Amino acid sequence: MHKPFSEACQRNQEPIKVVLSQYLSSGNLLEVGSGTGQHAVYMGQAFRDIIWNTSDHIDYHKGIKSWINDSGQKNVIEPIFYLASSAEFPKNKYNYVYSANTLHIMSWANCKTLFKDLGDNLDKDAYVFFYGPFKYNEQFTSKSNESFDHKLRSRGVGSAIRDFEDVKSQMEKEGFELENDHVMPANNQILVFKKAT
Repeated sequence: MHKPFSEACQRNQEPIKVVLSQYLSSGNLLEVGSGTGQHAVYMGQAFRDIIWNTSDHIDYHKGIKSWINDSGQKNVIEPIFYLASSAEFPKNKYNYVYSANTLHIMSWANCKTLFKDLGDNLDKDAYVFFYGPFKYNEQFTSKSNESFDHKLRSRGVGSAIRDFEDVKSQMEKEGFELENDHVMPANNQILVFKKAT
């Protein structure tokens, strides 16, 4: 089949890899919202000691599998169905959870369900990485992000660029501490949380 392709994934994967390399050593990682599957394959090649577990809505599984199968990588695992509020969090033990460009697509209610799932299922010292655009003190970091937010809101399904302070507060309620906030290209961030309890 023709593999799905995202230009944005192609552009951002190297800068994301550089940040993740500061935290990933070995173990089990769950990617929430694997999308096309490009990140999984690229990161799986970069981090050979990480078992990279993919997940997304069933509609995306075929494309993700095509990327994995073409890569021949044994440390990238075929997708499971996981969506906050629609499916139970997978029962495997994960040392890391990574999610790119998902929080602004999900409704805020579903974001909070995701954070609760992470809090209920991850052990102490597990890391969570959220990549994407965020607002700070209710201010956008760029005009393009403001325009993007208007477009997201017009969909009428609860999508919107999230407030950093809201994400941090909700993650803290679930037992996480903010470890770092990395500024990324194209007005994005990587928020790094660590399970404290």
